[in-house]
Amino acid sequence: MLSNPFMPNAGTPPQTGETRPHLLAIEERLAEDRDGAYRREVTDRLAAARADLRRTIDQGVPPDEFRRLQRVLEAFDAAQAVIDQSRA
Repeated sequence: MLSNPFMPNAGTPPQTGETRPHLLAIEERLAEDRDGAYRREVTDRLAAARADLRRTIDQGVPPDEFRRLQRVLEAFDAAQAVIDQSRA
């Protein structure tokens, strides 16, 4: 596993009973979001951006652009996974 000098604990699983440190500011804000308002705001904005991008792709784009935009869709999905995991 490669070490990361900017995030020394990245990729290191927490020990039993230990919580993983927040690596991103959004993770910290989600952890502090007791009423779920911030989670809903971020999820709604992410879903809207993803839907806009999906419409663009569905209208037809050149193959190189299609591959690039597919990676952006995957990034949106990864961002949603971070949001979902913060609930656990």
